Amino acid sequence: MKRSLTTVIRGGLAVACATIVVACGTASNSDETVTTTPDTTSGATTTTPPAVTAADPAQYQFAPNRYRFPVEGTPRRECVLFPGIADSGRTVTCSVSFPAGAPDVDVPPFGSGPPSAVVLTKQGYYPTITESGPPGAAVLPVNSRLTVEDTTCTAISGGFECSAGDNQVRYVNGNLILTGTPTTTTAVPTTIPTTTPPPANGTPMDVYTDSTTPAAPGTTCGASTGRRVLTVVSGTISCANALTVMDTYRGLPLDSAHGNANIREFDGWNCGSPTYVMSRELGYGSRCSKGDIDLRTPIS
Repeated sequence: MKRSLTTVIRGGLAVACATIVVACGTASNSDETVTTTPDTTSGATTTTPPAVTAADPAQYQFAPNRYRFPVEGTPRRECVLFPGIADSGRTVTCSVSFPAGAPDVDVPPFGSGPPSAVVLTKQGYYPTITESGPPGAAVLPVNSRLTVEDTTCTAISGGFECSAGDNQVRYVNGNLILTGTPTTTTAVPTTIPTTTPPPANGTPMDVYTDSTTPAAPGTTCGASTGRRVLTVVSGTISCANALTVMDTYRGLPLDSAHGNANIREFDGWNCGSPTYVMSRELGYGSRCSKGDIDLRTPIS
């Protein structure tokens, strides 16, 4: 009697099947052998992966050096490819669902909450919060691949996968797989010199002010000169400097390149304005933050 040990790959699992073969004649136990043979009796078939077609980046460009696409399915899932910050290389942000119980993240201007997207760079990946962009972007068809510089995104049945360097996000049928190096958010370089102000007063100022004196948390700035007011929620900064930051942010034009929340990064500041519904949930109109400094305007 001879035994044949067959190794079959089914569903990603290696299944060992022992098949008993009865030999003719008077073979003894010393005739037993163990061999590896192809699975010719189980009906297993080999399928050829579908061919992937290269997509034309121009069809997905919505602003200079920026690309965006959704994939087929509900709810809407989409990815945006931005120019990199400093040496991070190109950044890919994709909306995904994280598993239940995933830790909250703190992302200006949305505050703290469950992550709704992942950011991918050649340095690593990290969770974030984002809003869906405006409708109208061209859908990346299944089995199509968008390549921009050193990043690629491929639409596959049930979702997509994107890669930047050794880091990858794969999202299929609601299942999220992240491969590579988990990191924190990419640091934004400061483009102008800054100085550290002296310590602020211990209590908020009781008048609306544009003072150059460092304002304690809770101080409201701007009304003394008829400007749009803001509140120094935390950190140490003068009202004059705080108003300059917010004026700089509000002077940046609204465009589709920065989403409905007009999220911007400049001089180390991260600013944004939640949509109408979300701003009422969060309790502010616009928010700018840098380190421990948190500036917010009231709801319009």
